[in-house]
Amino acid sequence: MNNKSSQVAIGARYIIVLVVAVSILLMFGGFFYYSFEEKSITKHEHEEIKAIADMKIRQITQWRKEKISDTQIVSHSTFFAKGIIQWEKDKTNKILENEIINNLMSFNSNNDYEDILLINLNGELLLSNNSKEYEIGLYTRSKILDAVKSNQIVSTYFYYCALHKKIHYDIIAPVEDAKKNPIAVIIFRIDPNIYLYPLVQSWPTASKTAETLIVGKDGDSVLFMNELRNQKNTAFKLRIPLTRTNVPAVKAVLGLTGTSEGIDYRGMEVLSYYRPIPDTPWFMVSKIDKSEIFAELRFRAVVISLFTLVLIVLAGVGLALILKVRQKNIYRKLLDKEKELRANQEEYKTTLYSIGNAVITTDVNGAIRQMNPVAEQLTGWKETEVKGITIDKVFMIINEETRNLVENPVIKVLKEGVIVGLAINTLLISKDGKEIPVADSGAPIKNESGEITGMVLVFRDITEHRQAEDALQANEAFLNTLLNAIPIPVFYKDLNGQYLGFNDAFEIFFGKTRDQLIGKSVFDINPQQLAEIYFSKDRELIESKGSQQYDSQVKNANGLLKDVIFNKAVFTDNQGAVIGLIGTILDITERKHTEKVLKENEAHLHELNATKDKFFSIIAHDLKNPFNSIIGFSNLLVEKVQDKDYNEMEEFVGYILESSNSAMNLLLNLLEWSRSQTGKMEFSPKTVEIRLLIDEVIRLLNVTTQQKSITISCEDLHDATVTADKNMISTILRNLISNAIKYTHPGGKIVLSAEQKPDEWVFSVSDNGVGIKKEAIEKLFRIDENNSTPGTQNETGTGLGLILCKEFVKKHGGKIWVESEVGIGSAFYFTIPIR
Repeated sequence: MNNKSSQVAIGARYIIVLVVAVSILLMFGGFFYYSFEEKSITKHEHEEIKAIADMKIRQITQWRKEKISDTQIVSHSTFFAKGIIQWEKDKTNKILENEIINNLMSFNSNNDYEDILLINLNGELLLSNNSKEYEIGLYTRSKILDAVKSNQIVSTYFYYCALHKKIHYDIIAPVEDAKKNPIAVIIFRIDPNIYLYPLVQSWPTASKTAETLIVGKDGDSVLFMNELRNQKNTAFKLRIPLTRTNVPAVKAVLGLTGTSEGIDYRGMEVLSYYRPIPDTPWFMVSKIDKSEIFAELRFRAVVISLFTLVLIVLAGVGLALILKVRQKNIYRKLLDKEKELRANQEEYKTTLYSIGNAVITTDVNGAIRQMNPVAEQLTGWKETEVKGITIDKVFMIINEETRNLVENPVIKVLKEGVIVGLAINTLLISKDGKEIPVADSGAPIKNESGEITGMVLVFRDITEHRQAEDALQANEAFLNTLLNAIPIPVFYKDLNGQYLGFNDAFEIFFGKTRDQLIGKSVFDINPQQLAEIYFSKDRELIESKGSQQYDSQVKNANGLLKDVIFNKAVFTDNQGAVIGLIGTILDITERKHTEKVLKENEAHLHELNATKDKFFSIIAHDLKNPFNSIIGFSNLLVEKVQDKDYNEMEEFVGYILESSNSAMNLLLNLLEWSRSQTGKMEFSPKTVEIRLLIDEVIRLLNVTTQQKSITISCEDLHDATVTADKNMISTILRNLISNAIKYTHPGGKIVLSAEQKPDEWVFSVSDNGVGIKKEAIEKLFRIDENNSTPGTQNETGTGLGLILCKEFVKKHGGKIWVESEVGIGSAFYFTIPIR
């Protein structure tokens, strides 16, 4: 009874200690949970206000870029500049004035701007988007002068205009003429109340106190630039001295960036995030009251306290019940333990004698206690014969190679108390002298105190295992020889994409040894993008349990990208489960190169045939036409002279002259074309004055020009001097001007101009003739298309001149193109690089 009472008393003390310990743990858990939640909420709110501020900064930055882009489009528009120049010459021209205003209004279709102003260089208003009188303030005038002096776009940022009693944001840019000289100033005036202030004041989540601010430094104070959520009429009015360093807006202006806690302009404790807005003197501040974000946490604290108290009470009651049940089960468990021990002993004996391996147990001195039937069969001894005999007399082992006795593992187990095993090449000498290859392991038997009381030796006959290993090694050697004889790379991988092996061709192709790749994946020998593709293909193959073939590219040992064909298939185990995949890599780089060369040769042959057909067509048809005309009118002249009839002779002579010029132009083009095709035309670049060359071409074409009463004028050509082949440039100009004359109506106009850019000259030949259809423009410079159409007076042509122009321009490293509109005219452009 005394023992039972003491056990109950000890159990009661345990209950009290456990209840106290659990109570302390629960209280600490509640405290740590509250602290964790407080930090988690604070971190979450910091991340949220940071994300909102960063989002608004990105929106403001994008908004500024868009407005500056509008300003750049208008200020850099040559058409807009030309319109201003023309209007300033005649300000009574209301049509031109309305066009300028409409052009300005097109940028304010969404009412993004309060006004768009056109100012002269003296700061005086010329035109306004709102078409009203508008006085320019002194601050704006100073910014206008800055823009004109720097010849760049200037932004005023926010400022309070005392003249208009409003907050303005102006983007000012000079408008330049063709010579990059400022002629006027354009001002895009923005009212921040339209877009920017609503953007800043909005908050994307439900909150009673959260807001964002734009602030800036104004002397020794922080100036609030937008209306505040909790205080009205504050934009450009509310200031806080820089000495109040606990205010987030002051921290931002003083150059700090990040999140912190502080006091806002109302004196409330807030969490805030602040950083500068890029490319502006502004700073963005986002904040929220701490009382709002911790309101829910305080409610949770009360709930946690009540929950902790309930858990403490339940823990005490539960532990008391556990003690009662435990005392009741003590005696029952002791009885069950004794029964279990007896059953285990019987089970141990049955197990020992039914094990498929040989088993021998000994005492601490190595004397044999038990031996199962398998051990009897292998050693040739009976259990009844060896009980009490030391194991070294029964279990005799030698080294298969040296034939020397091997130290019995029992000795080492009993001395050191560790598990030991035999070497692979160990032979057991049975009682009748038979040699049996065996593998064994010995382990100590220990009591509850950890003392060694004996050992158990387990061993087995590995004769069949040896034979299977020899067969497997022979098979592996055969497969390796076969794989290495294959001249293309072969590899095999497991289900995780790791290389299990490959042949010599694979090593040579990738320049990787087996030690470098076995156990590695495709990501170790391929670029990331290619490796991801190969890995995805392997997944598809394993899922389909079939085979696949696809083209790809790999880098070989020399780092060269090779075109290859992958052939892959899965391999399975005896049950048909996929255990890996095997594949080959066929290098088709040379084959693809050959295919590419064949295609290029085919295209080149097609081009040569087209050139031949075109050339023969010109000789057979277009060269015959002018000579038929010359012969025909010459015969008429002979008849007129014989009949002494001199009427119409001048007209006939004109036709003969026109046909002769046409034939000569055609012959020159054919001659130059044939020389360029045969490579006999020399390219001799020298200094060439374009204006002198154009004058020579105009004189050559003077007769045709006069016949059609066409005016040819030159613009900006006096300084056009290039390093080029004079004959080729002359041919280009002759063909372009001749084409312009051909397709210009009588009384029309042709304009030649040039524009110097940093690295090239751009020349143009434009006319107000018939123009070219869009579908015909794409075929103008192709030899295999008959692009020539009759001129305005049915003049004929071959289309060869434009093809010559393209070749000669390309010879100089330039480019040629055309812009045209049917019924309006055409403009041919070509460039010559500045050398």
